[in-house]
Amino acid sequence: MDITQRILFHLLEAAHRITTWPSESCSVSVTSATIYENRYLDENMLYIVPQNALPEFRFYYGNAWIFLLTDPKAFSIPDKYRPYSAVIPDSTSPIRLLEEIFNLIIKLHRWDGQLKNAIANQAPIKEIFRICQQLLPFPMIIINKDFRVISYSEDYFHHVLPEHSEKNKQHVPFDTVNDLLSDPSFLEAQNEKTVFIYSQARQEPLRICYNIFHNGNYTARLILHSRTNYVSLGELDLFRHMAAYIQRIYIQFTGAEELYHQNDTLHRLCRSLILKSDSVAVSDMERILADYEWSMKDTYQIYCIQFTGLVEFHSIANFLQQELEDKWKNSCMIPAENRLIWVVNLTRGNLTRDTTRFHKELTYTIRELICKAGVSNCFNNFNYL
Repeated sequence: MDITQRILFHLLEAAHRITTWPSESCSVSVTSATIYENRYLDENMLYIVPQNALPEFRFYYGNAWIFLLTDPKAFSIPDKYRPYSAVIPDSTSPIRLLEEIFNLIIKLHRWDGQLKNAIANQAPIKEIFRICQQLLPFPMIIINKDFRVISYSEDYFHHVLPEHSEKNKQHVPFDTVNDLLSDPSFLEAQNEKTVFIYSQARQEPLRICYNIFHNGNYTARLILHSRTNYVSLGELDLFRHMAAYIQRIYIQFTGAEELYHQNDTLHRLCRSLILKSDSVAVSDMERILADYEWSMKDTYQIYCIQFTGLVEFHSIANFLQQELEDKWKNSCMIPAENRLIWVVNLTRGNLTRDTTRFHKELTYTIRELICKAGVSNCFNNFNYL
């Protein structure tokens, strides 16, 4: 594990009044620690510098420093070394602090070992989250590119979305999706290849994010919800280390390619008929429909959904398709240019007598996602598509 001075400074904050000068571009790997003496210095060491060592002290690049000072103003740290330095009051014992740092380094390597073992044993993602929360005690979630919830830490919905019902925990709420897709910075963030921070409002708790790519394509996002609008660089380094493991386990669980049911036979059939891309024999239609317990003579209705406002079609098409098809099982939706064409089997969905509730719920969805819909008359021949 790459243990940076920023991680150690962050962890030491729990027990000490520590002053640091964080810098995103300045990081050094720390392999061990010792008390400073005026002799040859090894690289990648964290040196504890007591106040009585200051008269003979000299800086060297490639190391990190903790100064034990009674008066922080009594010693001036040059600007170029400040990102690698921290100041703790002189009352702290150098030997006790050194033991504490050794224990932190051991703890970090054990934490990393737990993550490695979990990956090797193909542990569930929730178990990976549980291990990660030993050092990053914040709610975490993975959402795929279609806003489907892949996994989340046990405390996620309690702290982040307490009003979200138990049965909907595999879905991001409509209003949240709508807010995100109306935010240009959220859409632009899909191209980020490193850890980044996303927040929609200044006073809103920060979200630390990492995009998961497969074969160069954005496929999911790991999100840690901070409880404040501040996050330390040490926490970012820990998150970065954790994210690499999450990406490995995510691809391991989802396989080389995510299952994408737009390629099943029913969707291919609807696409062929609606887009007139291929001719299909009636006997083939009957066979395909029978596989889904549909019939040529069931009652069908078609909805055409178009988007308005700032919502980007490609970002929401897959989300809306899965949401509506999950909610109304006997339906099939396909994208067509900047529209979604939704075929609903009213017979199998028990909607032939009364569609009032169905239309009411659909109207709510349409309104929340800033789109509009047109609807066809009912028909009793699938070939009329």
